[in-house]
Amino acid sequence: MWTLEEREVLNDRLWESLIEQTTDDDEMEIIRAIELNYKCIELLREKKRVLDLRESMMRAEQERRRLL
Repeated sequence: MWTLEEREVLNDRLWESLIEQTTDDDEMEIIRAIELNYKCIELLREKKRVLDLRESMMRAEQERRRLL
């Protein structure tokens, strides 16, 4: 599984290398694929944020129960 940082670096490298090597016909398809990958990265970041928040809430609830 790729980390978010690895995905971003890979996406940037793909962007640079593929655009240089393609014809105009392929360029739009490549651009759409890369844009989708960036959206995937954004969604993975949001998922990580939500999971971190949920974990934090669970710890807070455990601490609350411990103190009762």
